[in-house]
Amino acid sequence: MRAAFNSASSSMVNSAAQAAASSASLSSNTQTRQSSSTPAHTLGGAALLNAGARPTSAPLSVLIAEPMGAAASAKLGQFKPGEVNLSIVPDLKQSPADLTASVLNAMKGKTTDLLVVRGNCQVNQAFVESLSQQERPAFVLRAGTGMDNIDSAYLKAQKIGVQNTASVNTQSAGEHALALMLSASRKITTANAQVKAGVWDRQALTGSDLSGKTLGIVGVGRIGGIVGNAAKSIGMKVIGLLPPPQFRGGEKPAFLSDYVELDQLCEQSDVITLHVQLDDETRGMIGEAQLTKMAEKGPGILINTARGGIADEQAVLNALNDGRLSAAGFDVFVQDPAPEGSLSDQLAKHPNMIATPHVGGQTIQASERMGQAVVDKAREMSLQSAESAAV
Repeated sequence: MRAAFNSASSSMVNSAAQAAASSASLSSNTQTRQSSSTPAHTLGGAALLNAGARPTSAPLSVLIAEPMGAAASAKLGQFKPGEVNLSIVPDLKQSPADLTASVLNAMKGKTTDLLVVRGNCQVNQAFVESLSQQERPAFVLRAGTGMDNIDSAYLKAQKIGVQNTASVNTQSAGEHALALMLSASRKITTANAQVKAGVWDRQALTGSDLSGKTLGIVGVGRIGGIVGNAAKSIGMKVIGLLPPPQFRGGEKPAFLSDYVELDQLCEQSDVITLHVQLDDETRGMIGEAQLTKMAEKGPGILINTARGGIADEQAVLNALNDGRLSAAGFDVFVQDPAPEGSLSDQLAKHPNMIATPHVGGQTIQASERMGQAVVDKAREMSLQSAESAAV
């Protein structure tokens, strides 16, 4: 794609790329599930050459900003020698701010055709303006679903392509939400801890069946659909939050009894599971008022595998303390990782909170799909560049 005006890069980045390449092996394509219910954020296809990519015979320059795991790295082994110039920013367990600084440092003095990020590198106006025109990426691929760390509107205005891989962790995240829901209703984590401590007290671990209960899904899309289908199969009634007008229409999913407004969903649900993106409209959408409405039916269960902040953490902590919530299962928190003593930390450590460290999409299969998505996008860009050059 774009020829680098200075091919020198930091030895740290190069050595990491070589290590990843040496451990990668050739693998077959992995199919990913598509759904029209939650459209991917994208600027690609015919628009790509207008989004910063320039036709050239030089190999595509790909920078992996955040390590994606061994299974994803193995998929990168599909690249033929000389097909791409691949660099990987080392996994130094950095904060989002420090990681973003490391990625910027890795991009200095060179060009990047395809920048691949996950959920921590902040790709926004400040990020782009820290780079010269030649250093700016042609395309940003979000390996995953959430786009709250990427300013898509600004990137598109700067003619930088942007896209997420909305389906790579759909199954994994849906299964994780189910695991949290089942664990919360049957006190599995508490039981496990007690048995390991030598306490065998069955009476203290009396749980509750999910069959016959009502599940409210906030975000009936790909992931919400997996949860909804599974919930219906074990005898739950499933209702969903009425989507915004622009997403209405089409056939109602077979697992769904009805779409309702948020107040009605809270009043009717025994369990609520969150599957929406974090933005100005969804931030804090589950707060004191909603949890109080939910408790009118009896102590409920709240599941969040979407983004920290969709449920107001102070309100959730209050509801766990006063019994409006019998339990909660969160894979995401406002502060991740949570500093000692912070609100996120207090919530994560509550005895009735089942907390996991943002591992909803952390499966071998999701990692394979993620790596394949990087290969597919890089090859798509190379093909478009070659076709443009031929014209």
